[in-house]
Amino acid sequence: ESPLTIDGNRSDYLLGESDAAIRLRKRIRTAAENDINILISGEAGTDKEHIAGAIHSSSRRTNGPFISVRCSSFECAELRMRLFGANERLGGGGCGALSDARGGTLFLDEIEAMPLEIQSALIHRLEEQDRLMAQGSVNRSDTVRVIASTTCDLSAMVRSGSIRADLYYLLSTFSVKTIPLRDRRDDIPSILRAAAQSTAQRYGTDSARFSDGAISMLIRHSWPGNMRELHRMLLRINYEYPGRTVTAKEIPLLIGAEPQ
Repeated sequence: ESPLTIDGNRSDYLLGESDAAIRLRKRIRTAAENDINILISGEAGTDKEHIAGAIHSSSRRTNGPFISVRCSSFECAELRMRLFGANERLGGGGCGALSDARGGTLFLDEIEAMPLEIQSALIHRLEEQDRLMAQGSVNRSDTVRVIASTTCDLSAMVRSGSIRADLYYLLSTFSVKTIPLRDRRDDIPSILRAAAQSTAQRYGTDSARFSDGAISMLIRHSWPGNMRELHRMLLRINYEYPGRTVTAKEIPLLIGAEPQ
């Protein structure tokens, strides 16, 4: 079973032969085979944008655009303009992300940060698209598949009123839940070696090597930052220990104190 890729680049997070890794890859492939909206949830640092890209590149929309918008990066008015451009109606002109992503995929990262008034406008746009598709008035090339991601419990946010229930149901037609590295300890050696090679290729250095004791310590580490923390550690190794084998005594200095 070959790992999923996006634009020819392998996701190191999706490597591994544990039951959890195999289930996750199968879930992603099922998401890619069905042209429906998707909600990706899980802890920060678990490659959710890369997973969204893998779903897009393995789907029937692979020749269309993949547009990513991080909802937490914009104030309300800026986010409205970024999504809808000059006109919120389907096919209404403008150059917003919903228009730019026609025929492809719109990835809405950190959907929990979207203000309620924009949630309402997005619901209207998606429901209008569904209605026109049911009538046969639009082709696939005129529609957008939405993939949203979150680190939060959106069902709890629905109960608190900060996420609209109808948006939650629209986006969670199919769900993919990522798995923290601490729950995939058997996969950490293969992920670590692959990520070390990727880092070395990116910076034109020799790939980091690890002693057996270092690998044992990294398997036991809880990885609160998941892949972000692992990549940060590899960057430090790239700068501080180029061309050397990292030993167990150096691991505490590289991973530092765990954030609470």
